[in-house]
Amino acid sequence: MKKFTFLIALSITCISASAQTILNPGFETWIPNTETSHTYQVPQRWISSAIILTFFNDLFGNPGYVVNNVSQSSAAHSGNYAVQMSVAVSNYGDTSGGYILYGNSMDDVLQGGGFPLSTRPASLTGWKKWVRIGGDSASVFVVMSKWNAATQSRDTVGVGEIFITSPSASYTNFSVPINYVMNVMPDTVFIGLGNITTTPHIGSVLTVDDLAFSGNIPIGINENNAATTAVVVMPNPFNDQATLNLKGAQISNGKMEIYDVLGNKVREMGNLSGNNFLISREGLPAGIYFYTLSEENTLIATGKISVE
Repeated sequence: MKKFTFLIALSITCISASAQTILNPGFETWIPNTETSHTYQVPQRWISSAIILTFFNDLFGNPGYVVNNVSQSSAAHSGNYAVQMSVAVSNYGDTSGGYILYGNSMDDVLQGGGFPLSTRPASLTGWKKWVRIGGDSASVFVVMSKWNAATQSRDTVGVGEIFITSPSASYTNFSVPINYVMNVMPDTVFIGLGNITTTPHIGSVLTVDDLAFSGNIPIGINENNAATTAVVVMPNPFNDQATLNLKGAQISNGKMEIYDVLGNKVREMGNLSGNNFLISREGLPAGIYFYTLSEENTLIATGKISVE
């Protein structure tokens, strides 16, 4: 089954003072989601891969698609419940790994996902159990962003991701350091976690509980000496191609890597020189992607692009 990515064109102009922490971080509250032809039980404030896959199958003419790869687990680290993300076979015969994204609804996901957050935490922490079959891999990622009115696109303020490969039968703590690439305050946080393997194996199960933000990175301090080169991608979103422009800087022998929202690398462009680089839509389905631009293993910039 093809993994779908998501069209992002989000503009958040109002930040809620009360929405400064993760909502439903312990996955205690579960609700029915009725946005697709099949009703799924999901953690409130989160969207599951089952909903996303069913949504797109409904959209593209496969009615009645059902896959149960995200479920409520009573084997919690604390409280009553945790979220369990398994590998499951749908009634159409395809296999997919479970994952969840931070958003209230499919409309949230299609328009950008995430929730308001105007702080700069140093890391995202949580507790996980991981039953690994074959070479399966799980990921936890977090993206801090801010709407840029001048470019009508979102600037990536901070990013963090870890890959989970070592199995753990009991709960172990994990921490995702957030690398801030801009000295500004974000307005939105987007989180995703789950099995990111292209061809996952039945029996792989990731269980997660008790997410939290930890620490604080003040404006004016770049963690890990991250680069802050100004980058503009225009147009963004784009249909056919876009141009990435480095403002006031040039590189030689640079490399650009593009990833989908599940952390899969979908393109690599090497031997880049100058300050303007063409990004072709060829081979990229409509959706949101993250890029890194580096020169001789030194990070120059990161950001987000959207394909319509």
